[in-house]
Amino acid sequence: MITPRIALGLLGLVLLSPAGDHSKELHPIVVLTGSASGIEKPENLRLTSQDEWEPVWKRHRANQTKPGTVFDSEQTPVIDFANYMLIAVFLGATWNMEGIKVVDATDSESETTIRLDLLTYQTGPSGDRVSPYVFIVMPLSRKPIVLQRDARTLPQRAVGPPPIWEEFHRFDALPESR
Repeated sequence: MITPRIALGLLGLVLLSPAGDHSKELHPIVVLTGSASGIEKPENLRLTSQDEWEPVWKRHRANQTKPGTVFDSEQTPVIDFANYMLIAVFLGATWNMEGIKVVDATDSESETTIRLDLLTYQTGPSGDRVSPYVFIVMPLSRKPIVLQRDARTLPQRAVGPPPIWEEFHRFDALPESR
């Protein structure tokens, strides 16, 4: 039997819970990351067709393979764009990074948020010149997509406070006819 005191307590919990936060965790289907992209200028892309994807893949693979090998830059991976989309992030030419990690992805009523972290390392006086990237295959969504990164400095990361997420790119919602 629920007493009035228990009922008031439960009502208080409902009233104090965050309104409108009905986000759910998303799981990328495929994540490919690395540090040797042929795209050496920062670029963020939301791709929704094979025709959009093929030239991006070719630019990414430019000058990275020997012709005739299994990873020949002419062989673009096929993605089912009827059901999925591809988010591509290229950081451009920089130093000492192995790639970009997907920390989490959430879907709310109004937008999808993808949180990314940089996989950095330290070297001696001469660093490693790299071009980090990440390809994220996600279920197709017409909502705006927000990309966030951890804004903590390296010294802050060393001491361990929680991440400070900041938006670094936003993709507009896709039109319904697409």
